[in-house]
Amino acid sequence: MQKLGRSAPFVDPTLTALEAGPIWTMLAHRGRLSVTAERASEADIGSVFIPKLSVVKRILIDAEQHQHVLFRGKGSVLQLAINGADIVSGPVKLSFSVHGVENLDRTEGQLRELRRLLSWTAAPETDARWTVRNRNMRNGFIMYDFKEAGHRYRDAAILIYGAQATQQDWRKGAMPARMRRDWLRAKHFVFGGWRALVK
Repeated sequence: MQKLGRSAPFVDPTLTALEAGPIWTMLAHRGRLSVTAERASEADIGSVFIPKLSVVKRILIDAEQHQHVLFRGKGSVLQLAINGADIVSGPVKLSFSVHGVENLDRTEGQLRELRRLLSWTAAPETDARWTVRNRNMRNGFIMYDFKEAGHRYRDAAILIYGAQATQQDWRKGAMPARMRRDWLRAKHFVFGGWRALVK
């Protein structure tokens, strides 16, 4: 188990950066704590079904069949690389092994942190909040794409706000003005030198 940032990351490429919860590959020579899973039944004392733990953020399996589990909660992020039985197909018992007497202190701290995480009941996760600024930027880019493709303001408004809201608000004049602001905001960003910044 290692703190994040001490090795190279890999993520599920089908996910966005927000969803991915990067997993960090752990080099064997850096490993201080080994975890092995053995198949168990729900009735066995000490058995656990890892995907059901509230603090499990992500489980990924690498090419060598190591199972990487990312725990997040109480302001902490920890990761385990688990060998042995498949942890997603049913309950398992976990065995922890320390590599070297010189690593006892560090391992003790990691186990204490893991115990603290597992004792916490996480609140249900919510989607990341949209701020006014990033919603305006999103709408601006949608508007820009529509205009570049030769569509009207109203077409973009239907995609962003829905047909019913667009039909109700279009005649009042507020919606067309909002879409013009989105178009100007996007043009300012697109032609404002941001490409030089990202090169």
